[in-house]
This record gives sequence, C-alpha cells and structure tokens, in this order.
Amino acid sequence: MDNYPKRLVYQANAIPPINDLLTLYGEEGWKEYSYNPEGLFRAFSHSLGIYSCWDADTLVGVLRAVGDSESVMYIQDILVAKKYRNGGIGKELVRRFLADYGKCKKIVLLTDKGSPASKFYESLGFIAPSSLGMECFLLPSKK
Repeated sequence: MDNYPKRLVYQANAIPPINDLLTLYGEEGWKEYSYNPEGLFRAFSHSLGIYSCWDADTLVGVLRAVGDSESVMYIQDILVAKKYRNGGIGKELVRRFLADYGKCKKIVLLTDKGSPASKFYESLGFIAPSSLGMECFLLPSKK
C-alpha cells in the first residue's frame, strides 16, 4: 500500500457504477453476480450501508451491508481487489461501517469454512457463533 496511500478515496452510501462492481466481483470469481448485473444493482439499491474505496477512477474495495440498523446488520459483501490486499483497505471499510452501525446489537457476516478471509475477520474481533453457544442456520436457495 505504500505506493498509493494518498490516492485512495473512500465513499459512503453511493452505489458504484455497475461495470466497476462487475469487474471487482468478477476478479473474485463471484459469478452469480456477474451473470445478473440487474440483480446486483437491485441488491445494492436495497442495501443500508455501502462503502467503497477508489484509487483514482478504479474501484478497489467495497463493503455492502443489509439489516435494520438497530438489532442486526449483516455484512453481505466485502471485497478488495487482489493487488490492493493486505494494505488496510478492508480494515478501513469495516471501520467506517462500524462508525455508522457499531451500536447495532449484532453485526453478522458469513464466509466459507476455511476461507483465508477468516483470519482477517477474527483480527477485527469477529467470532464464531458457536463460541457464544449460538448456531447459524441458512435456508438454501432453491435455484
């Protein structure tokens, strides 16, 4: 990150252009989104919290959250472009989100078991629900 810290600009609660989102999600391999750009735009339109990071005109990070802002907020997506990882962008996106929603009773996120991102989430204070005697249940998509 030492090569570009002064060029980074963070933005809150503005939907990034769909083509920029598709590039970032496509880089991550999240094909479900890239196959349905209209659905991705609708998802962002219905989100309560949107935080983005830009290097000049390039979208390099995004956090999208949904919820009611009182009892629960769910970090649906957090992505940082591969060449920008480990430079503090993800941490800053979460910090900005928590500045707005940190008083919410529960902040939730899910990730794949064994994901490299798990250590990142743990470094920010996130814990497994089982450590609190809780379980998580999902209703799988019927698609």
